[in-house]
Amino acid sequence: MLRSLVALSCLATATAFTAPSQTSRPALLRLRGGDGEIGAVVVPLSAVIGGATGVSMYLGTERITKILWLGLNKFPHDKYIGMAMIGWAMGKIAAVREGPEATKHYAQLNCIPLLLWLITNFRGSAPLTTSIIPFLLFSGYVYTGFIE
Repeated sequence: MLRSLVALSCLATATAFTAPSQTSRPALLRLRGGDGEIGAVVVPLSAVIGGATGVSMYLGTERITKILWLGLNKFPHDKYIGMAMIGWAMGKIAAVREGPEATKHYAQLNCIPLLLWLITNFRGSAPLTTSIIPFLLFSGYVYTGFIE
């Protein structure tokens, strides 16, 4: 039953997105692929992962959280942290629904908590594997927010 609930929450999160409106972008951006294509994938994908992680943490299903994070990260299964993760995912959904410009601004701001996550991992002597997914997300957000 818990698996079904997590699967339904992932599906509901994924279907909440609408395709971003395609605005006329400068030709140079279109030539180098900078039409918000990466942001339209990175931010929704991280929203699904974050939302599913939050639901899993809230429900206390450590096994599902471990699967979502490929066994690389271990999270405390606290309902308050789960609610915060769900809230973080809702912010991502709101940005994507507003379109490419809002997604870009969200990505710029979201670099802050992701960078803090990485700094905390390194200062706390966490295993290097716990920083793989946060680093990939941080890289995607830097590209989406500042390069694309």
